Amino acid sequence: MGIAQQIAESRLEQNQELTALQGGRKAPACFTEMRAKLRARATSESIYNEMSSKDKGIVLFAAGGFSKDDIKREFRNFDKEQRSKIHSAIVHLGGLHKLFDDAHVLMHSQFVSVKPILSKG
Repeated sequence: MGIAQQIAESRLEQNQELTALQGGRKAPACFTEMRAKLRARATSESIYNEMSSKDKGIVLFAAGGFSKDDIKREFRNFDKEQRSKIHSAIVHLGGLHKLFDDAHVLMHSQFVSVKPILSKG
């Protein structure tokens, strides 16, 4: 299950109870579930904020120009230029994953059992 789906399900669970409408009436359960799903739409901010510190560190390192302390910052506290760098890093890392996956060489054993290149001499 992906991070976005986990966030959506978590928010849906938080909003399961009925909420009061104007005039003291209770909203039907289907209405509150629909409203929770609409509110739970994943955003770049919500996904970033839910990422592990390790994942944030990898992204920020790939983006360049960030400090170790930036791992603790929430997405909204980065300026526009910094968020742009984060976006570029995520896109680039995704491309690298696709490159290795498309070549069918993403298995762990294929990285640890690399044969050394013998020099001509």
